[in-house]
Amino acid sequence: HHRPILNGYGAFHPERYWQMVRAVQSFPSPESMTWLRSHDTDTVVVQTGYLDGTPWADVVTRLRAWPGVREIAHGRGVRVYDIKDAELIPRATTPSSNPS
Repeated sequence: HHRPILNGYGAFHPERYWQMVRAVQSFPSPESMTWLRSHDTDTVVVQTGYLDGTPWADVVTRLRAWPGVREIAHGRGVRVYDIKDAELIPRATTPSSNPS
């Protein structure tokens, strides 16, 4: 595909890889989206066959609900999302600007 990827190549993992691992532990979250976008990440591939029993078991549902995220492809055990227009902080979690 001749495009840069965040996780290095082969057995070499640059420091940025470990930063990404830490940043995406809560994916999708405002922190993870901010980190990914600040590193020019437009596309996220989710291997759905590996999600059961992990903190990301409901990631497909959460990505569907995240404003600006688009599923652009799917196949057996994989979904691909375009996050370049994703809101960094979804409206549902943004504090209200109207004081009570």
